[in-house]
Amino acid sequence: MAEILAAILDPVQVLSVLLKALASGMALLVCGTVLQIFLLAGLDSRERLVLARAVLWIALLAALAAALRVPVRAVFLMGGMPEGAVDPQMLSLVIDSPLGASVLVRLAGLLLLAVIVLPGRFFRAASLVGAGLVAASFALRGHAANMDSLIPALEVSVHAAAAAYWIGAFWPLIRATRGDALTAGRISQGFGRRAGLGVLVLVVLGTLMALRIVGGVEPLVTSPYGRLLMLKLALVAGMLCLALANREFWTRRLLAGDPHARRGLRLFITVESILAALVFLVTALFTTVTPPPA
Repeated sequence: MAEILAAILDPVQVLSVLLKALASGMALLVCGTVLQIFLLAGLDSRERLVLARAVLWIALLAALAAALRVPVRAVFLMGGMPEGAVDPQMLSLVIDSPLGASVLVRLAGLLLLAVIVLPGRFFRAASLVGAGLVAASFALRGHAANMDSLIPALEVSVHAAAAAYWIGAFWPLIRATRGDALTAGRISQGFGRRAGLGVLVLVVLGTLMALRIVGGVEPLVTSPYGRLLMLKLALVAGMLCLALANREFWTRRLLAGDPHARRGLRLFITVESILAALVFLVTALFTTVTPPPA
C-alpha cells in the first residue's frame, strides 16, 4: 500500500484523485439525468423542465472538473511544480495523450447534453448524442485504450451508460417523494422495471472487466489494486441491496398509498447516493495511484 500512502501525502495526487472522482461522477450524473428525462415514466412536463435546467448546471460543473484535469496532470508531470499548469509544452503533451482525448470528447458530449434545455426535437436528439459521447469518453483512456480490440472500449462505454442511468434516477426519485405516495410509487416502479436490465449489464460487464484487468481472482485479494477494486465492488453491492429494498419494499408501500413510505424511499436513495460518491472516489484512487497487477 506504499503507493496509496505516498498519494495521500502528495497534494497533487490528492487533487488528481478528487478531480477525477468529481469529473467522472458529474459526467455520469448529467448523462443519466438526460436519460431519465427521456425514459422515466410518470414525470410531468414541469418535472422534465426542472431536470433539463439542472442538466445545464451539472454539465457546467462536469466540464470544469474535466478541463482542470489537464493542468493538474501537467503539474504532476513537472514533478509537482505549479508552473506546469501554464507551461505550453506540458499542456500540449497532456492534450495529446489519452487523457487529453478523453477530456476533449467529454467536453463535446457535455456541450451537446446541455442543449436539452432548448426546445425542439433536434436539440433533444443532440443531447442523446452527447450522452453517447460522454459514455465513450471513459473508454479513451485506461485499459480499454491500450487494447487493439474495440470490444473492451464498447464494454466500458456501455458500462458507463448503465451506471449513468442508475445514478441519474436518484434526484428525480427524491423529488417524486415530495408529492403524493401513489405518484411517487408509480415513478419508482417505472424506473425499477427498466433498471433491472441496466443493473444486470452493469454488474456483468463490471465483473468481466475487473477480472480482465487484474488477470484472475487471486490478484483481487493479493494486490493493492485488487483490494481497492474489491472495496468498490462491496460498495456497489451495498447500492444493489438498497435498490432491491426500494423496489420490493418501499415502492410497494407507496403503491399501497402509505405516505410514510416516502421518507423511507428518500432515505434509502440518499444513502445510495453517498455510496455512489464513495464508488467514484475509490475508483479514482486505485486508477490513479496503483497500477494493475502485472
